[in-house]
Amino acid sequence: MKNNQKGYLELNQIWLSRQEYDAHKKRLQQNSKLSPHKDLRIYEQVKKTQFINNRKRELMKWQTIQEQNTQILARLAKISNRSPTPPSQCGTPRGRRSLKESKLRIENENNRLLSKINGMQGLIKIRQSNLKQENFQDSYLKHKKIQQNMQKFYFDNNLHKIKLRVDAYLDNLNMQKSYERSKSQHVNPRTSKLN
Repeated sequence: MKNNQKGYLELNQIWLSRQEYDAHKKRLQQNSKLSPHKDLRIYEQVKKTQFINNRKRELMKWQTIQEQNTQILARLAKISNRSPTPPSQCGTPRGRRSLKESKLRIENENNRLLSKINGMQGLIKIRQSNLKQENFQDSYLKHKKIQQNMQKFYFDNNLHKIKLRVDAYLDNLNMQKSYERSKSQHVNPRTSKLN
């Protein structure tokens, strides 16, 4: 009987909390009707234009980077194909000196271009991290949507009633089990003395 009373009390408490939730929801709806509706269209338009401008800026940036890359590759190809001194002068000291100078020049150019390429790779890494962040935001939005759906499911009246019945039944079962366990653990001292 006590178990049943406890179950009913819990059910009553849950029902009251449900009533409070409904009242709160109604209050919110009434407040939204009474308060003047904010013009969300302007806000959305601003957001949209900001997003488009950011995308355009990114596209421009990537186009300039690609152009720079093509220029660098073309310059490298030119440098590698260029013969610094004519073959007739290669054996003379002047020819050897000019070869050394040209080699140094090529090495300096290569180092400069490599540093530029490394800088661009750094930019690419930053872009990849930004993409990862965007993916995280998408997954977070999905998670929020799932949460909202779960809340809808939980506050569906019929399903809620079924859940309450199941919870009450499980509570009663657990109480009975614990009562039987305590009974089996309890030993009467008189009977133990007789034995």
